[in-house]
Amino acid sequence: MDTLTAFYEEIDRQYELFLKEKTELNDWWLMLQTYYMSISRRSILHSLPIQPSYRILDLGTGFGAVPLELASHWQVKVEGIDIDQAKIKIAHQMKNRIENQMKLPGDIHYQWGDANQLPYDDNSFDFVISWYVFQHLTNPLHVLEEIFRVLRPGGIVCLIDVDDQLVLTYPEPLPEEKQLRKALSQVQKLRGGDRYIGRKLPSYLHHAEFKNISATIITQTQFQKQTMENIDQKMMLDHYMRVKDAILEFEIMTEKEFHQCIQKVSAHGESAYGFVSNAQVVTLAQRPN
Repeated sequence: MDTLTAFYEEIDRQYELFLKEKTELNDWWLMLQTYYMSISRRSILHSLPIQPSYRILDLGTGFGAVPLELASHWQVKVEGIDIDQAKIKIAHQMKNRIENQMKLPGDIHYQWGDANQLPYDDNSFDFVISWYVFQHLTNPLHVLEEIFRVLRPGGIVCLIDVDDQLVLTYPEPLPEEKQLRKALSQVQKLRGGDRYIGRKLPSYLHHAEFKNISATIITQTQFQKQTMENIDQKMMLDHYMRVKDAILEFEIMTEKEFHQCIQKVSAHGESAYGFVSNAQVVTLAQRPN
């Protein structure tokens, strides 16, 4: 086994253990997504123009997986920042668990911070990466101005995010599942987010005066039986349940409607085979020299 594979296996092992230990974790579905998407995420990371000795900012680090993977692959310095103190605490725990087993080539530091006012000096980073963050931002252009400020001239930004119009399914989801998905999207929109951000990122980067802008769509496609043991099914049902209060608070659905939809989707998932294709939009741009 090569060293990088050993690092990745240890990262996966620790995240899997944490998921089993902390089933009541708030945003458990997000931790599961972090674990589940490791192969796809690493394939994107390996394709990025990162050099040893780079100082890298992971904006919206969540549970801290991206800095761990970057520091496994390259001898870089990575800052992971997030506005959620609870996630930063867990990111520290995961880093300590992994480094108790093996020393990573790169250096990692996690801290709390706000994307709208990054706690770094001008020209601090060679590379900024942000994964599934811009869909949640109320003012993405201002955040891009902050990224421009903290990047060194010639530095690169990579934004990875969703665009719900790139989701394909067959057979069509049940009406109840469509209703739940629509409710999630409405909650995000009412909180200032945008589930169609992927297509807009190149234009936003151009507006923020970045250059050499490129975009790629990376797809993930499956055909399988949608049982309750499937990670996708468990992840989505957990997500619906944890957003339930917001759905009710915004009066998008009644409690009775919500539980009827959950029951129908759960029962249907035990017998249905389905084709599902999701996509990520990967956008790269450079601060001019």
